[in-house]
Amino acid sequence: MIGTDEQGVPAGQPPLLACYGTQPDAIYARGFAQIDTLLAPLGLPSAEHQVARRVVHATGDPELASLVRFHPQAIDEGLTAIEAHCPIVVDIRMVAAGLNAIWLAESGCPLHCAIEAPGASARAAERSITRSAAAIDLLAPLLDGALVVVGNAPTALLALLDLVDAGAARPALVIGMPVGFVAAAESKDALMRRETPWISIPGLRGGSAAAAATVNALLRLALDGRTPQAGPDPAGPPAGGTAAIAPQERSGADGGPLAPGYGLPATGYRLLGLPDESFARRDSSPGLITKREVRAVALAQLGLRRQSVVWDVGTGSGSVGIEAALLASAGRVYGIDRHPEAIAVATANAHAHGAITYVACPGEAPAVLNGLPDPDAVFVGGSGGALTPILDTVAVRLRPRGRVVVALATLEHLHEATTCLSARGLIPAVTLLNVARSRPVGALTRLEALNPVYLVTAEREVGP
Repeated sequence: MIGTDEQGVPAGQPPLLACYGTQPDAIYARGFAQIDTLLAPLGLPSAEHQVARRVVHATGDPELASLVRFHPQAIDEGLTAIEAHCPIVVDIRMVAAGLNAIWLAESGCPLHCAIEAPGASARAAERSITRSAAAIDLLAPLLDGALVVVGNAPTALLALLDLVDAGAARPALVIGMPVGFVAAAESKDALMRRETPWISIPGLRGGSAAAAATVNALLRLALDGRTPQAGPDPAGPPAGGTAAIAPQERSGADGGPLAPGYGLPATGYRLLGLPDESFARRDSSPGLITKREVRAVALAQLGLRRQSVVWDVGTGSGSVGIEAALLASAGRVYGIDRHPEAIAVATANAHAHGAITYVACPGEAPAVLNGLPDPDAVFVGGSGGALTPILDTVAVRLRPRGRVVVALATLEHLHEATTCLSARGLIPAVTLLNVARSRPVGALTRLEALNPVYLVTAEREVGP
């Protein structure tokens, strides 16, 4: 009789990892090599083969390769749209999480997650429809020329097709792969009857992983100039892997490594302390930015976690919210501003830094806050004269152990903030930051002071 150890493993048997494990790049290459062998009998055109192999890799289901269907113009229209830096609109966060962050940043395509659209819940209740359908309806102005990806909700695809039929939306390509038993097959059948270019998987199968893998294949093809690079995986990770300075490394739905920390741009790999010069600013207010030193302290005081939901009120250039999004890599950051120019600049900055969990929300605070999820952290960098009403809302909505940090430049606003927070049971702590930066003076160096900034911080205690 063969003896066993304490875990019931036969004595003398090598560890499982020693039997099957290997280096990440080798796993990646071997997996695609096996998939290519399985797909060879299908004889797919080169670009369609790239899509099919990534779908198979993401799902572990070789049968899907023969099920993926393509409109005749799907590949060409999708690549043309990506090359024109079109918006990519996905139905849910699971699809967004599966996209390769480096390739997305390199493509120059802004990413929008429909389900996070402010007001989606209210519109869904008002019209007695699903939140997914309401979200697609709200994002109709973004859909012309966009690449629209539905990986989960059949109702989102149905709502999109209604907009297309009404002439209210003209997407460049629809990747329709919702999964399920209710309306999934029907919605995809309806899609494949339309003239709008599409890629789909008929029937009940599909899902977020397959949809994200399809987008990744198109991103890589576009970045490669429409010609797959040579090698075991033409669309694989960069040679030598990615820089490893972040505490975690995550992968997309199709297994390809993302930038460390998820959402970081392809260059730099900073998690904290991005240079002021890396953020574009409003033409009307070029000096309006939370300076790097103040930003770093404010982010530390916010106490962010990977899954934090953050409000950045008065987002301006978006500098604080964007760095928060790089830290809260599995959460969501909402940048709120009443100035359309600020929203446009913040959106561009978020894209430039690969902060795909950042969403710029136009509107007046505190009214616009009503449609957002309750926050774990709130940064108030500008209030537009509504500091007390904003803090009133924060005091009600802040989650247990959540923190609010308010950046202020005047004694009057300092008094207003501390008085308001104290009255709502949030005990404020005040930090005064006096920062000076070195400046050359001929052959010498002097220190030049920045304006002092008060940071007022308060934390919600856990109730009894």
